[in-house]
Amino acid sequence: MRFLLSLIVLAFIGCADSSDSQVTGGEFTVHFENKEDHELAKEIVEFWKEDSLMTGKPQDVRLKRTNKGYDLLLISNKMKSKKDLTFDDIKSLTTLENRLQTKVFGSEMVSIVIADENFKPLFRPNS
Repeated sequence: MRFLLSLIVLAFIGCADSSDSQVTGGEFTVHFENKEDHELAKEIVEFWKEDSLMTGKPQDVRLKRTNKGYDLLLISNKMKSKKDLTFDDIKSLTTLENRLQTKVFGSEMVSIVIADENFKPLFRPNS
């Protein structure tokens, strides 16, 4: 999974809306709106630690409920559209999404979404 970090250089920036809830583990924070997602956010933090996805810099992601399950929004400081992705980037993001599905989300569907520093969705790498 370090390959993922080195390939697409996802820079996670703290930009939380003060009205949301969050779970923090070290410099990694999962933001979420629905209080029922607190345990799931804790599991994501543990997954990030166990899979060595910590970068030593502040990282923020947002967990968002959808009609189909969940979106996990990752902030990118470099990629602003899907055309910026290489084949290896897509492969790494697909691997991350599959590992999250298996280890954290189980029967609930999860989709990775690349977002700007305000968690505004930019694109879905796997669609």
